[in-house]
Amino acid sequence: MQPIQGLHHLTVMASDPQRNIDFYTQLLGQRLVKVTVNFDDPGTYHFYYGD
Repeated sequence: MQPIQGLHHLTVMASDPQRNIDFYTQLLGQRLVKVTVNFDDPGTYHFYYGD
């Protein structure tokens, strides 16, 4: 069996959308790929990041 070489995706909930974007883009160096809303809770953003 091959060891896992990385992550496919990660799901995280956050209370402050701007702080979430700042953390992933500025601190971790990810790029914001897409912004939608959560299908189960349309009042919650769903951010997609990539490297």
